Amino acid sequence: MNTMEQILTSAEAGKRLNLSSERVRQLERMGKLHAVRTTNGIRLFTASAVEEFRRRRQQHRETR
Repeated sequence: MNTMEQILTSAEAGKRLNLSSERVRQLERMGKLHAVRTTNGIRLFTASAVEEFRRRRQQHRETR
């Protein structure tokens, strides 16, 4: 069975988070959303990292 993780671009991650791709890149630069970079500098995010960020953001909103 193949359990490869789904990989997302900044635009795809942004759609899942209801954020712009630029905001996703900012979050990555700030260290709040983990990404790896391809040899030509494209940021790639795992679906699980995006989901974890979404959960943390939701929990933060609920505790305000």
